[in-house]
This record gives sequence, structure tokens and C-alpha cells, in this order.
Amino acid sequence: MHKIKFKGKRIDNGEWVYGYYWCNEEAGDFYKGKHFIRSMNFQPAEFDYTDYEVIPETVGQLVCLDKNGDEVYAGDKVKSGKRILTIMWYEEELQWHAKEEYEGRITPLCQWAISEQFELIKD
Repeated sequence: MHKIKFKGKRIDNGEWVYGYYWCNEEAGDFYKGKHFIRSMNFQPAEFDYTDYEVIPETVGQLVCLDKNGDEVYAGDKVKSGKRILTIMWYEEELQWHAKEEYEGRITPLCQWAISEQFELIKD
């Protein structure tokens, strides 16, 4: 089963955090318009979490794993041979796509053998 997971860069220090994404436009003044990643900490007989405020433009949903088993999120860059691609959600077709950096061609991920051809470019 595919996990629904997100990442985002923290506002306070720029580090990536991973977990559940939330933004509540209806909340009081403190939360209104702010975006958060909730990091869950599960311990035996204990449940804890931390909410980190993140830069909205950096939030990306987990899409797949690359050929090395690394998590690939929306907005990540991957390489396939000599091509550099950005993983993106294509609203018109309601599915994940890979956009080629130089040619601008957009291809549905379902047409790629993802686990065979993609490798995450780590920043």
C-alpha cells in the first residue's frame, strides 16, 4: 500500500521535515495561512508529534521510490540516462508526470518503468 506522506522545508532553519501536511485557513490568528508538516513519533505505549511550520512552495507529496529505493516527492528532480526531469502533478490529466528540464516535454509516470530508470538527484 502506498503511504501518503509529505515533505517541506522548515521556515526556521531550512531543513527538510517529513510527515503529514496540514494548513487550516479557518483557524485563529496563529495558524491562519500557515503551512505545517506534522512529524509523528511512535514509541511503545507512547504517542507524540511535532508540528513544523514550512515554506508552502517546498511542500511535496510522496510519489514513488527511485531505483535505489529513495523516496521521490512532487517537485523533486530525477535523472533518467542523460535527461533531468521534475516530478509534478498534471491537473489536466489528474496524474503524476515527469517534465523534461530542457525540452519541456511532459510524460505520465505510468509510461515509465520508474523503478528501473529514475534516480533521485539529492540536494
